[in-house]
Amino acid sequence: MRTSGRGLRRLLAGGILTALAAPSVVLLAGGQSAADESSTSAGETASAEATTPPPPEPGLQVSDAELRWGVNDLVNTPRGASAVNFLSAGTVPEPGAGGPLIVDGLWQKTGQKAWWATSGQVRIEKRQPDGTFRTATFRGLRTDAAGQPLGTGTPGRHSGHQVVVRGGTGTVDAAAGTADIRWTGSFTIVRGSGQALLTVTDPRLVITPGAAVLRGTVAGFADPADAPRTRVPADEVVLANLPRDQFRLPTGGGFSTAPRYGRVTFADPAPGVRRQVRKGQGWGAFPLSFVRHQVPLRTADDWYSSGDSLDAAKVAGPVTISYDADKPVDPPPPTPPPTSTPTSSPSSTPTGSPSSSPTSSPTTSAPTSTPSVPVSTPSLGPIPGVTGVPGGGIVPSAPVPPPGGNLPTSEPSETKPFDPMPSIPSVYALTSSPVRPDSATPAGWPWVLGTGFLLGAAVLTVLNARERARPRR
Repeated sequence: MRTSGRGLRRLLAGGILTALAAPSVVLLAGGQSAADESSTSAGETASAEATTPPPPEPGLQVSDAELRWGVNDLVNTPRGASAVNFLSAGTVPEPGAGGPLIVDGLWQKTGQKAWWATSGQVRIEKRQPDGTFRTATFRGLRTDAAGQPLGTGTPGRHSGHQVVVRGGTGTVDAAAGTADIRWTGSFTIVRGSGQALLTVTDPRLVITPGAAVLRGTVAGFADPADAPRTRVPADEVVLANLPRDQFRLPTGGGFSTAPRYGRVTFADPAPGVRRQVRKGQGWGAFPLSFVRHQVPLRTADDWYSSGDSLDAAKVAGPVTISYDADKPVDPPPPTPPPTSTPTSSPSSTPTGSPSSSPTSSPTTSAPTSTPSVPVSTPSLGPIPGVTGVPGGGIVPSAPVPPPGGNLPTSEPSETKPFDPMPSIPSVYALTSSPVRPDSATPAGWPWVLGTGFLLGAAVLTVLNARERARPRR
């Protein structure tokens, strides 16, 4: 019996040692499998890299692209009885000595030429009654599309002129969602028949999958009656932020889209600047850098809602891009002027008798979906060249509006201007490798091993107790 007891104990001890050694064998096998998989993956990657075809050629190369833009209706609107806002091709010179008033295309005091319908690749065109465009005349700056005088500045009425710049060169890659087109030339926005000048030079369109901007170099001059002359040196600004989530780059032809303006905020950056009015329909602002450049000229409130009667004329006009100037894309039709009277009067009597009982009883229903668990993702941080995006980083191609609010339609904030630089940053997404279920170590073996170990210990304890209880011979 003693011999059989000792043999049983040895057998149990050997089984326990074998079970304890099993995890090492399993782990060793798992490590070997991982190493084999690593080698296989590396071999597959190397093979794939060896057979990867060369990158495709760049997208469409354009050599005579056309930019058409009316800026906004205010640049074509009278300013009182004797002054008018208008567009001119080229760079309008400063008036020199004498009063700043352009008459018949000349500075009134000096006789120097101060207006051009064409200059190089730039042309000013006027909309006709049938919707087509013709090269502008100076007389047409004071009439609407039908040839009727504009008067002193009736809201909703303007001359219908647009800037057309040809000769744009660059690349359009519709598959990648990118474009970069440059134009050479200048046009001038004349305020109050010459009281202020704003010259725009060499516009450039830069489009990425998440942003689209029209940039340009601007320089200003002002000679108001109640302030000394002011000059603002040239600086590159964002002329228009295009809503990248609302249009796709076509493979040919071109496109037209309205820049962001509505509900774009503008803070008061200097004393004496009128506060922005942020109520009613259509309030908003041009890009921040563009507006701030004109603060010294005292013309900044021409580019954001300030509460005056011409606020509706300040909304940014559509930008139309044609890949081939000889096959231009038609711009959208003009927005009809607002009406002061309602189109139909409400009825003063009810159409039927009111019901004394509700038509349906209220019902209660359980929620159709369970609340989702928030998932936190690591932030890649801000991307150089793309600033002013909430949270930093990538501009979403289809942003989600905040609860109870609306999407901003231009630079989201005056403190974080949405002015992406022309350089296009490289963005890399960091993701973790998926775990293969067949390569993971089995999760049930610790429970089996623990149970066997406890049973073996219990048997050994019982055998030792029985052996001690026997009388010795």
